[in-house]
Amino acid sequence: MFKEDIQIGMPVIYWGVIDDECNRFDPFKTVITSEPWALGHGAIVCKIAGKSGGVSIDHLDMITAGSLMAAKLSGLTEISMDDINDASRNIFSINGCKRYIE
Repeated sequence: MFKEDIQIGMPVIYWGVIDDECNRFDPFKTVITSEPWALGHGAIVCKIAGKSGGVSIDHLDMITAGSLMAAKLSGLTEISMDDINDASRNIFSINGCKRYIE
């Protein structure tokens, strides 16, 4: 995510660990609870529900069909296929593709 994407109340997937090979682990659904700010070394952080202090926005993904599927495959059991289908429908409806959502 980018600093401009951060909005208080926005639902996101938080990834607790991102390793050097871009593997992501320990995801959970949460919401952003603060405006973003920069740390002294330049990293952008914000607060999220369920964690104390600021977390790097590099560990956040917007809720999309892809991020939900990745979180589900990484073991987040609270995500259902209905959630993923709903996210897909939202993308198509935003882009005016009604034939795909009916």
